[in-house]
Amino acid sequence: MKNGLYSVRFQTPLGQGAGVVTLRDGLLTGGDAALFYVGTYEANEGTLSASVTTGRHSPIGPGSVFGRDVVHLSLKGASCYGDRSGSAWGCFSGASFIAL
Repeated sequence: MKNGLYSVRFQTPLGQGAGVVTLRDGLLTGGDAALFYVGTYEANEGTLSASVTTGRHSPIGPGSVFGRDVVHLSLKGASCYGDRSGSAWGCFSGASFIAL
């Protein structure tokens, strides 16, 4: 994936959410109205993997679609459109979800 700012959408059995992430040289940062995201990523020849931790930055705002504020996510997927887009799936503590 190219360095840059990306919009993200995600879905779990508890609901849907959206936010933004910045990808820069293997580091991932971002957030939404209530949660922040930090982690690392690798993108090689159309494949994408990431390790992301979430946490709450605001006492107000929507609840987490993961059912708790602090989660550690492992994502795997594919980059496409010349590394300008991607899709991934992953899990945390035994629960599966889809991230787009």
